[in-house]
This record gives sequence, C-alpha cells and structure tokens, in this order.
Amino acid sequence: MLIRFAGPRMAAGGDDLIPVRLRSGDRAVGGALSWEEPQSLGPFNPDGPFAGLTPPETVRVSRQLLAVPDINLTDRTWARLLDGTPLVTANRRGNGWIVLFHTSANADWSSLALSGLFVDMLKRLLPLAQHRAGADQQHNGPEFLANRTVMDGFGRLGPANTDIAPISRSAFDRTSASAAHPPGYYGLAANPLALSLMSANGPITADYQFLESSRPAMDIATGSRTDRALAPLLFALMVALVALDMIASLWMRGLFNRPLTALRRAVTPAVILIAGGALFLAALPGTGHAQNTERLETGFALEATAATRIAYIRTGNAQTDTRSHAALYGLKRIMELRTAVKMGDPVGLDPAQDPLVLFPLIYWPVPPDIQSPSPDAIRALSRFLRSGGIVLMDTGVNDSASDSLGLENPVSRQALQRLLGQLDLPPLAPVDREHVLARSFYLLDEFPGRITGRTLWVTDDSVGEEARVSPILIGGHDWASAWAIDEFDHFLEPRLPGGVRQRELSFRFGVNLVMYALTGTYKADQLHLPALIERLGE
Repeated sequence: MLIRFAGPRMAAGGDDLIPVRLRSGDRAVGGALSWEEPQSLGPFNPDGPFAGLTPPETVRVSRQLLAVPDINLTDRTWARLLDGTPLVTANRRGNGWIVLFHTSANADWSSLALSGLFVDMLKRLLPLAQHRAGADQQHNGPEFLANRTVMDGFGRLGPANTDIAPISRSAFDRTSASAAHPPGYYGLAANPLALSLMSANGPITADYQFLESSRPAMDIATGSRTDRALAPLLFALMVALVALDMIASLWMRGLFNRPLTALRRAVTPAVILIAGGALFLAALPGTGHAQNTERLETGFALEATAATRIAYIRTGNAQTDTRSHAALYGLKRIMELRTAVKMGDPVGLDPAQDPLVLFPLIYWPVPPDIQSPSPDAIRALSRFLRSGGIVLMDTGVNDSASDSLGLENPVSRQALQRLLGQLDLPPLAPVDREHVLARSFYLLDEFPGRITGRTLWVTDDSVGEEARVSPILIGGHDWASAWAIDEFDHFLEPRLPGGVRQRELSFRFGVNLVMYALTGTYKADQLHLPALIERLGE
C-alpha cells in the first residue's frame, strides 16, 4: 500500500502514482481572498474502511486538491468534506493500493493531522496493506475481527480463546473491554488491532462493569481456600494405629492359633475401640468449611466487591439500621469528595448468614438493649477479626449527649461486656495522638461524633512503635448521627453541640478510619522519618 498526501509539488501535476485524476492547482478556502469558510469533514461511508469513525467538529480543511469528476470517482472515494468534495481516495494498482489524502500531512493545509482521528484512519488502512481482499470485504459487508491473544489480570498475553465472539470492524472503536470481549489483539496476524482497557471511550470509570457473558461464572466459593479440620483425620489415624498394634500383639502372643472362643475374647476390646472411634468421627464435622454457615453466593459477592464498600451490622431496630445506612452513605460521599477512594453504597449484614470477609470495615451500633448474637454470628465475627477485618463498635447509639461517662456508663458497659466476652480479643488501650489512626489522613487529637469527650479504645498491640492494625475499635460517640445524610444530602441530625467544627472533626475521623482500614499501618513509617533523614545526612 502506498499512502500519499497532497502538497505543492503534487498540485503542479505530472504524477501518475495517484488513485484519481487531479485538477491543476489547489483549492484554497478560508483565506483572505476567499469567500468560503474552511471546510469540516463529512460523515464516513458506512461500507468503507473508515466506517464507525466519528469526524471531530474541530477539524477544518483550508486547502485541498480537487479530483476530476468521472464515473469511478464515487467508488474510489473513502472520505469527503462536508461539501462533498473528496478528502481521501483510493484505487487498486496491481497487487496493492494507492491511497491519497487530498490535504497535507502536516498542519499547513488542515488540522486533520493534529487530531486523534488521523491516527485512527491510518490504523484502519494498515490491515489492508497485508490483505489484498481487505477493501473488497469492506465494500461487500462487515469484516469481523477474531480474537488472536488475550491479556490476563497480570498484564500477560495468552493464546486466543475460542469462546470470544469476533468484533465487527465498524464497531471496533466503540467496543469497550468486557467479559465478552476481553483486552487483547483482534484481527489479522500481521496487523492486529489492540482492544485495551484504556480505550478510545476514555479511562475506566467508577461505574465500569463487565458485560454479561455466555460463559458461566465460577462460584467464588469454589475457588476460595477453606480451612480443613485436622482433628478427625488425626483421630482416625490414631484409631487405626491402635488397632494395628492390638492385632500385632495378638499375633505375637499366638492367639490366632488358639480356639475361636479365646480369640473372640481377645479381639472384643479392639472391636469396641474401633466402633467407638467411628461413632466419634461421625459426630465431628469434616472440614472447617462445613462449620461456616455464611452464604458466599456469587451474585452477592460480585455485587459487594464491584466497589469498595463499608458494611454495618443490622440490629433489628429499623430506626438504628436506617441511621447506620445513612451514616455510611454520608461517609462514602465525603470520601469521594476529599480522597481518591471511590466507594459503593453501604451494605447491611447479618453476621450469621452474610460473608463478612468481603468488607474491609464494619460499623456495629451497640444500643444498651442489644440482643446477644447467635453462636454462628459470634464465630463469623471472630473469623473476620482474625482475617484482617476491622469492626467499629459504637456504644453511643441512643445515648444522652450530656452523659460523658462513656464506657463507664453501667448500661453501656454491660451491653459491651456481653459481646466482648464471647470474642477472643487482646487487651484494650486508649488511642493517643501518636496512633496511626490519628494521622492516617488528617492529624487529629480527638474523635468526636454526636457525643464528644469520650475515649476511643483499640487493642494494645496497635499502640507503640511496632504497632499492628487493631481489629476492633470501641467508642461511645454515636458517629452515625454525625455522619448520617439523606438522599438530598441533608443531615439527619441538623445540629450538633459543637456546631460545624464538631461535625467536621467527626467526618475527618471517618476519613481517617476508612484510610486506616484500607492502608493499615502505612502511615506508621513516619515514626522512623527523623532517623531516616539523619542517616541520609550521614
């Protein structure tokens, strides 16, 4: 394929390597001596190689070479200006093609070369250079680009997948990466077209979703690693070894050569032992996964992990649950306004049934009249805390703002003791200004909600230079009332005792809390900053 561009020399004539006959001289529009305005691009032929491309309104052509009208000009024209004059013409010559842009390759005659459309047009021409029948396919019907390679989640190119449907060439630029058409190369082997996540449609946005695929999705529980209880296997091995030892002992004592009555008398204890062991094994669960009553359904898991979400424990009290949802929605809004974190809507959970592990942070309102969770819920919460999750327990729900006793309030203390007594937690310690939570995003000295002046408690191993992430945070500040907003972004608690500043500090604590749940002790490295600077100086 020979791709040519117009210029002063071609306008002078005497050139045969052109697809159509040209008039002598060039056409100038938009100049000082012209009544015409610079021309914009017209729509592309739906049967041509540029089908599906959208001409930008900003492209203007001020000078071009005009073709001599003849009977074949229409068939040889692949692109036109808005006034109908040819912009790109092409003609087959021997085994190849001659393509002519009737304007210059730089910005002297038009702004086409400065637009992204120019690159897209050249990309459409390259496959025709390797495929002689390419233009015929363009004119006779849509050409479908089959998948050649697929990019996996680690950025590695792999072999083509036969389940992937081909993409129409005319729709390729409008096609976004999805489960039906994953990122990779499509088209001819010599000049394939790349379908990337960063497509012409723009970067990935917060509402980016995979399209529905004809292939069934793998259940998330199938590919997850489960804990296996080893006690039944070890006990079975012990019973088998004891039985073998007894049989060997009977054989060495010669009891197998004695009358049947003596043998039965000696073997009876072994039979009883083996039968008892079998009954014990039947009473034990086979794996740790069997004990887990969480419903890890594919639909719920995909929806929960489509975006970073904060969850809350449903208490059964409609007013408390509604306020918890509104509070986390308000925290989501402030995170999106002030940080780069893009969050999904909050989710209410039943710890006895829902998978907690899908959420980095769970808000747990603890009113004084809270009912003790079921054993399944306690086991699920314990697993969540051990696996790296964070729970914020708020005992200030329905509490009086004038009560500054906090966790010393007997009613709040009793409700909290009922819950903590069932969870395996290390000792607690108050948060100070050196804790990572106090500077994970904002620098804070206090952590108010609707109520101020109370202590925020964390596990004692999260305090100090070798701090770990605290799996649980406990306070009586009623943060939900300070964060809660409705669908119109109006605060459900219109006034706080400390006014606007108290609400601002409450939201800042919420931002710090989310960043702490997402980044852990990352900001703790600042403790070592003076020592690092001193070493650099040395």
